[in-house]
Amino acid sequence: MSYPIESTSPVKQMIGLEITGNVIPMAWFQTIRMPSGKPDTVAIMLLSDVVYWYRPTEVRDEKKGSVSGFRKKFKGEKLQRSYSSFVNQYGFTKDQVRDAFNRLETAGILKITHETVRLPERALGNVMFIDLIFEGLKSHTYPTLSDYVPIPLGIESNTLLDLNPIGGGIESDTYTETTPEITTENSTQGSLSPGESPPAPKSRAAGNNKIYPIAMAIAKVTKSDMKLLSDQVYREAKILARADICPDDILQVFDEGGVWYEKDWRGKKGQAPSISQIRQTITAYLSKSNDPDKPFSTNNGEVSL
Repeated sequence: MSYPIESTSPVKQMIGLEITGNVIPMAWFQTIRMPSGKPDTVAIMLLSDVVYWYRPTEVRDEKKGSVSGFRKKFKGEKLQRSYSSFVNQYGFTKDQVRDAFNRLETAGILKITHETVRLPERALGNVMFIDLIFEGLKSHTYPTLSDYVPIPLGIESNTLLDLNPIGGGIESDTYTETTPEITTENSTQGSLSPGESPPAPKSRAAGNNKIYPIAMAIAKVTKSDMKLLSDQVYREAKILARADICPDDILQVFDEGGVWYEKDWRGKKGQAPSISQIRQTITAYLSKSNDPDKPFSTNNGEVSL
């Protein structure tokens, strides 16, 4: 719905004012987060800058005015930027920039390499390149319903758009259930011993014996804090349960020594899977685990059988 513009309104003054800059999808504030569970604002800002450079520029036909092709904004195969350039641009410290890029790399959105560039007159060592992993960016920008459910204001519906998940994983169908947070009121313990699993909240545990073990397996292999991420873990567990995935399947693939750590490039670096990566890859990795001789290849961590 739209409304008339008053003559003195700033809305009218905005007509003709072109604002340019980086684009930040609102989904990133849900999918790109610090270990504390808060949005990773530094990583989000830096990712928006990298995405700007990777967004192609339209080439239009001068006579017809139609788009005739696309060109990229940088010369090489990958974007070449240094940590210092981001420090100077945004005012972050070098540690903030480096740590944020490490988190984006761990999330499977970017890949940072340091290479030697040979020029006619000399060679430059340790030059930083930033490679954008499209599937990682896509899964964080258009996440499945289990990760982020945008509810339009003023619209009540039991059916939401099902965004297709990435990779050979399990499809998340319509899901609108909301679950309570774990608090000191619904938990029987105020603190947990190392390695001890938190108890299931009564609202989830009652009559839900199939979901709880799966949720605990997800929390174990992803090293998730159930007090911060309980809603996401339980939603994911419910989807996996509908696909007949059991806790042993999750532990077989993603626990230490499993196929994830043997075959996935993130696992080889010692990185635990994220909650969403379990569903994205478990069916493919289970197939490989049950049939070791079956050939497969990996593409940016996404398994193709």
